[in-house]
Amino acid sequence: MKLITFCIIMMSACFNVGAVVGTGGYSPFGPTTQKAADGETNTFSFHPMFVLNSAYPLFAGHLFTPQLGLVLHRNKFDENEKKTVFILMDVAYILHPMFILRYGMGSFLTKVGGNGGNILLDNGNETTAFAKPDHTVTSYNTTLNFGCEFAVNRNYSLQTEAFAFSLFDSHARAVSYLLALNYYLD
Repeated sequence: MKLITFCIIMMSACFNVGAVVGTGGYSPFGPTTQKAADGETNTFSFHPMFVLNSAYPLFAGHLFTPQLGLVLHRNKFDENEKKTVFILMDVAYILHPMFILRYGMGSFLTKVGGNGGNILLDNGNETTAFAKPDHTVTSYNTTLNFGCEFAVNRNYSLQTEAFAFSLFDSHARAVSYLLALNYYLD
């Protein structure tokens, strides 16, 4: 992680572009996942997130804005350990000096691990036993991204972005989103 951070900052210095650090919250799969044993969903359940990105000028008001993020999922009712790392390859379009649109693709790597066993969860009017992982597994997902960023002042901006997972599979399709406060280092 330190090497990646160093590389992003050095690339930014070499190309005379600004590096950005940010923090905020990430909501995985919005209302499609359960966050509590009683069936409560994940709609606005944000997990702490940290991001690094840069902005490389392209053409006609466009910027290439690669972003690296780390999500630290809080311990939940199922006692599994979970971490997500994401890499976004977004392009940003400057609509106004204080407002940009972001769009592109991303890669999400999520590691989930645990001590095994079962957990009982609400399933409508009944409860169902679901298996908990007994080893660490990693899932890899490609996303389609769309978001925006609003400059609060010269150094700070607010970013929101949505990520569509399994876009072409109606049964597996899900949307995650983030809200972040970014700080421009230049």
